[in-house]
Amino acid sequence: MNIILDASAIINGIPINLIKGRLITSPNVIDEIGKRANVIPIERVEQRIPKERFIEKVKKEILKTRDTLSKTDIEIIALALEFKGEIATDDYGIQNIAKKIGINFIPVGEVGIKKVFEWEWYCPACFRKYKGPGICEVCGTKLKRRVKKS
Repeated sequence: MNIILDASAIINGIPINLIKGRLITSPNVIDEIGKRANVIPIERVEQRIPKERFIEKVKKEILKTRDTLSKTDIEIIALALEFKGEIATDDYGIQNIAKKIGINFIPVGEVGIKKVFEWEWYCPACFRKYKGPGICEVCGTKLKRRVKKS
């Protein structure tokens, strides 16, 4: 079994000595955790850059849910697609897209999400809805994000 590690899994101390199989992460995760990398035997973790076609598939799903994910988050999900692995993460954004695509995830220090949700952007002053972040074109208020009601 392949386990793809997010920074939160490494920082929260996933017990990698108990995991049989490959441990994979993005080089950006290693950069992100920096000096905290000594919390696990990092030499056991393979650093991989996902192929572009897997990154593009993840980006298409993000457009549907309107999640806000970093480049590193996208790489983690793309690696799970590419290596047919599960993602060890406490990041709800990663969990949301993973669940939508059909990738299993392992929460480490938090309870995982129960269902997939989509986001919407809205103006908190005049309540108009928008497709993405920005400023309300009617009243000039900065837009906010909330879970879209079904």
